[in-house]
Amino acid sequence: MTNRTPDSRQVQAGAPALLTAREAAALIGMNERTVRRAIASGDLPAIKRHGAFGIERQALDAWRTQRVTIAAAVGEQLVRTPPRPFPELPRPFTPLIGRERETETACALLRRPEVRLVTFTGPGGVGKTHLALNVAAELRNDFPDDAWFVPLAHLSDPEHIPGAMLLAMGYMEPGRRSQRDALLAFLRERRILLVLDNFEHVIDAVTDLSEMLLLCPHLTLLVTTRTLLRVRGEYALPVPPLDLPEDIIGAGQDGDRQASAVRLFAARASAILPSFTLDAVTTPLVVDICRRLDGLPLAIELAAARINFLPLPALRDRLDQRLTVLTGGMRDSPSRNWTMRNSIAWSFDLLSEEERVVFRRLSVFAGGFTMMAAEAVTANAGGRAAVQADAVAEIIASLIDKSLLRRIDLPGRDPRFEMLETIRAYALEDLAACDDDANVRDRHAAWCLAFIERSPGGGWRHTPNELWMLLPAEAEQNNVRAALAWLEHSGDASGMLRLAVAIHSVWEVRGFYSEAVEWFERGLAIGGETALDIRLKAHASMGRKLGRQGRYALAREHHQSAQALARELGDDLATAQAVYALGGIETNQGHYDLALPLLTEALDLSSQLDDESGICGAHYFLGVVRLGQDNATAAIAHLETALGTRRTGRPFFNLSVLLNALGLVRCELGDIAGAALALVESRQAWDQGLGANRDILAEWLAVTARLALLRNNPDGAARLLGAAEALGETLGIPLLVPPPSQYQRLVSMLETRLGPQQFSAARTEGRAMSAEASTAEALPAPDVDASAPHHPPTNLSTREMDVLRLLATGLRDREIAEALFISVRTVEGHVAHILTKLDVPSRLAAVHAANALGLTHPDW
Repeated sequence: MTNRTPDSRQVQAGAPALLTAREAAALIGMNERTVRRAIASGDLPAIKRHGAFGIERQALDAWRTQRVTIAAAVGEQLVRTPPRPFPELPRPFTPLIGRERETETACALLRRPEVRLVTFTGPGGVGKTHLALNVAAELRNDFPDDAWFVPLAHLSDPEHIPGAMLLAMGYMEPGRRSQRDALLAFLRERRILLVLDNFEHVIDAVTDLSEMLLLCPHLTLLVTTRTLLRVRGEYALPVPPLDLPEDIIGAGQDGDRQASAVRLFAARASAILPSFTLDAVTTPLVVDICRRLDGLPLAIELAAARINFLPLPALRDRLDQRLTVLTGGMRDSPSRNWTMRNSIAWSFDLLSEEERVVFRRLSVFAGGFTMMAAEAVTANAGGRAAVQADAVAEIIASLIDKSLLRRIDLPGRDPRFEMLETIRAYALEDLAACDDDANVRDRHAAWCLAFIERSPGGGWRHTPNELWMLLPAEAEQNNVRAALAWLEHSGDASGMLRLAVAIHSVWEVRGFYSEAVEWFERGLAIGGETALDIRLKAHASMGRKLGRQGRYALAREHHQSAQALARELGDDLATAQAVYALGGIETNQGHYDLALPLLTEALDLSSQLDDESGICGAHYFLGVVRLGQDNATAAIAHLETALGTRRTGRPFFNLSVLLNALGLVRCELGDIAGAALALVESRQAWDQGLGANRDILAEWLAVTARLALLRNNPDGAARLLGAAEALGETLGIPLLVPPPSQYQRLVSMLETRLGPQQFSAARTEGRAMSAEASTAEALPAPDVDASAPHHPPTNLSTREMDVLRLLATGLRDREIAEALFISVRTVEGHVAHILTKLDVPSRLAAVHAANALGLTHPDW
């Protein structure tokens, strides 16, 4: 016969029906463990048949009746026992700073009659206990039988919880009867709020809490725990870190205007060093320290405790080894709060071995991660610490429940998860002590490279023109930085350069030119064998960043290296782009005679390859060259061709850049309305697309200054020019539009109109303006409708208007064709359409009709 467990349902035929412990518990509404304890103590008779234990229904009913009677008697005895002179709620030694919002939310929740179990969850050191005591003190008058605090951190056995509750409420041991029965009897009719502190390490007793709430209908529990209880009726309130300042608040503002994290640091520091104050010098340092500590109250208090022997700058710098610095807690506090390492270890010790493996591996992620990334990096099929991919999601959910991870939801993106940096520091230490440290970091770097390369904004040839294309790669910037550092440490130049090339568009669009140059320099400095195509892309990408910084000599060298590698590889497209980039370098320096042949060659090569981006870019720079050579008519033809290519083919070329240059050329032609419309559309494209390109915004401000002067507003023009210059200097980039000759002309015209002194004053005023204020001033007048297409008051097309203007200047068909970069036959066709639409017999009559209708007025 097979062996049977105590709960086996296999009994002899004809024997009385017996209940298992589980069935008995369900039948009388108690916990299964309570029934098993009663069997073990002999209070509840059980029958063993062939190795199987069972309970007769009659015996179960008798035990239940006896239990209730005894518990009630014990309860009466407890009521008559004088309470010990213990305070119901401990009084913290320090005031609670911040937490007004959390206190209000918790009190409102606990005042609702249907809410009887609230849990404060969060990582160690976030301040759950202090907040719970504050909430309980606020609610004492709402509970007729008072609020009581039950510390559980010293317990190791869930069986001792009832005794801890009785002791906390000041009652003696209940004699020979069970503490559990006595406690239930005492609480059954009382309206009490019990605060159970540090429940996470006795989590096995959670079903006892459910039973307690079931049998005591007026009891309310407030539980602090690092892990969710996951029982019915639980209302979880995560306790977040303290508020951190978004920016440095005014120096010396040490009152309520400061973020709560900064106020806590100041309060604890001044308690140790009475001379400490927040001022213009200390405030920025304290803000930085609090940010590095994630706003964790315990970490902030431990850091502030060092203020008497570590100056603020030294304290901030030492936080790179934060777990070593964050020690020295109060000796009368629990040992877990003496150091941040102890506090986190308290949570770590509650994890299963598989959870510990995933926890330490997740520490390689910097700035958060998605579920797919976590599965790719932390799962492995074999080895001593094997983790299956399909188990990672469940483990991450468990780590969130235990407050070691948190979920971040951003609109329109997949959920992300992250560790607080202080917790991550602990996990990194644990990872470093394991033999799979290098393997996990290799997997992380490989995932970063694969993800960035296949993202819409990855690659090297072009810059994305839509913001959504950058978002996936941009979200992983910190992970990329961590991966680059590891690849450099490993001496993997190829991997490092590939990753830097893949992320270069994010760096370019966001203006991280210095960081990009530094990573490329470090990657190229490693040396060793690197594939030619990778070196080509690295030199080309680095040349772009150096050129945008105005470091033209170095940029030229890298583009020339890219050109040589492209020819060695036989890559015609890369060759065309290198020639185009070299032409751009000369254009930006005002070397138009050098730029013109390079850009013409680039245009020819791009046309042969049918590369719309190259065609668009070459026409753009040729337009800037022609403008710099004071040939606005030729410039506008190039720029409108570039714009047409951009609109129809949607190559990767920034629309705002084209429209800024087009607006400037239209200003030079006296086309106020056309310039205004171009600039309004440019700003709309900037806002809706890659709005982080503040270098493009600086150029936009400079062009609006030219438009303001054309509108006879020299004071406004001077302010806008000053704002553009200041923004460019802040970003560390030169203004490329207007080109040097037009820029100097604009400055000269403003000095002439205003006089040197007034011009300088207005320019200085503009330099002090914020980007938002200067942008608001720069927007064209309300009478310009940016949403309407720019058409003259006839049915002539834009190109026909261009031909008509040139006819009015006396140019012949061939000269018009050369100016507009179109064929003579095309010009003849446009002229025929003009004559038809104006209903005139000759070219001269068309010019007279245009003058009469105002079609050749400068505003058109």
